[in-house]
Amino acid sequence: MRVRLKAYFIKILMCSFLILLSGCAHLSKNYTVSTNIDRENFKEYFSASRVTVFKNEKEIPSPFKLLGLVEGEDCKVKTHHAAPTKIIAKQTTKTKAFNKGANGIIFTSCILLDNQKLEKQNGVQRADNQCLASFVCYGKAYKFQPLNTEKNSG
Repeated sequence: MRVRLKAYFIKILMCSFLILLSGCAHLSKNYTVSTNIDRENFKEYFSASRVTVFKNEKEIPSPFKLLGLVEGEDCKVKTHHAAPTKIIAKQTTKTKAFNKGANGIIFTSCILLDNQKLEKQNGVQRADNQCLASFVCYGKAYKFQPLNTEKNSG
């Protein structure tokens, strides 16, 4: 009795698996998958990870060159949006530094601007497309010669 029950259970399991598998094959023909990853802009997606953060110029390997000032922002436009974060503001700043040709950055400051501070700064009431709150980070972008960490195979 036990052996027949086990064989019956295996047959049901196999039939269920085949039905499920055929259903998946049918679905894959009718639906397409799209992503926000663009092959041509792939470098930009990871550009911030190529910029090293330093505390001061003494930490930057020599020789180095100051390329200029950069700033990045995380803006909350609608009341139901998430609050702006320092992390996103720093990532945006690092991406802008990378776009200038930098591989190093020193953050000089990051500040949170709420609606009242933004209205004072702008001198007028907020327009619909302006930030309710904003995190802004400022930094100096540097280009330095990276240390060769690869071992010579010779």
